[in-house]
Amino acid sequence: MPLPDILISEDGTMVALVDGKGVATNRARPPDFVYDQWKRALLLGDPTKPEMSPSRDKPPDDKPPDDRPPGAKTNERRELTPQELETAKSRIKQAPAGRFACEPTAWCAASMGKGIVIAVEDGRYAGAACDAANLVIAPRARFDQCRSGALMINGATLRKAGALRSPSTARPTFGAGKSVPPWRAETIPGAGTATMIGEARVSIVHCRNRSGR
Repeated sequence: MPLPDILISEDGTMVALVDGKGVATNRARPPDFVYDQWKRALLLGDPTKPEMSPSRDKPPDDKPPDDRPPGAKTNERRELTPQELETAKSRIKQAPAGRFACEPTAWCAASMGKGIVIAVEDGRYAGAACDAANLVIAPRARFDQCRSGALMINGATLRKAGALRSPSTARPTFGAGKSVPPWRAETIPGAGTATMIGEARVSIVHCRNRSGR
């Protein structure tokens, strides 16, 4: 059976692109526990690291309340400005082929065939990711579907990964337009279930714990 084209860890924090040239991940230092299992199951080599943008481009996380001075720490995260969102969309659309480009602690995107795959770490970018990409992996997204038609895989989707299946076996070109193509699931020994999204096989991998269970 062909290897999956995209691997997603069960919590959605690590994503890998797999092709005949090798494997590329959205993490500069993939967790050994997760990647070692992928490596053994799929006979993968060492991954290509993502291109990291300067951290100065990252917007501040905290929004000081009206009665606190700027710089005061709070758990509330401010909303991104329209300009920040448009900048993110523009950068996502320029994602390199076969390798992730990342805004630290925000998102990582890569182009694959005729579509763009993005892993969103900061849920505030989920909407922008939907507008610019074709496959959005956003565990912290506050919504389940992209209005643009891009496919959303959020935390709820990851928790019920076994339900990611459709009876259709049609395989249109991945990323054609913005509509979500039919998809189906295939079992890959040692690598979980591979879901067909157009011509791309996407596998959400449930790793064994350290005791082997």
